[in-house]
Amino acid sequence: MRLWVNNQLIIDNWTEHAETEDRGAIVLKAGEKYSIRLDYFEQQGVAKIKFYWAGPGQAKGIVPQSQLYPNHVVHLDAAYPQILPGAGWSSQSRVPRLYQVEQPTEDSRTICLQPRQPWAL
Repeated sequence: MRLWVNNQLIIDNWTEHAETEDRGAIVLKAGEKYSIRLDYFEQQGVAKIKFYWAGPGQAKGIVPQSQLYPNHVVHLDAAYPQILPGAGWSSQSRVPRLYQVEQPTEDSRTICLQPRQPWAL
């Protein structure tokens, strides 16, 4: 598995292994939103993952749903190398919204978008 927080790699254990607990540490500021990306794979058998956090004076526990915010993902029809982090993107939904490309992935069908502002165009 690999864990990134604000595009900083915190845990990197991209190996085949039995059930294990991987740990990492990062200093975060209370009240701020941080992007979280967690990748894992299943080679043989059944893959499972649990995502915990702990803080000073706080016991390890599962990250509460109330502290997670949606990540907007767009699946494209092909790879577009000209789409770079920071590029703007407008949705074509009923209420158009403006987004900013956070991190294009090598998966030609996926691009991660982060809301630029909570307002509509």
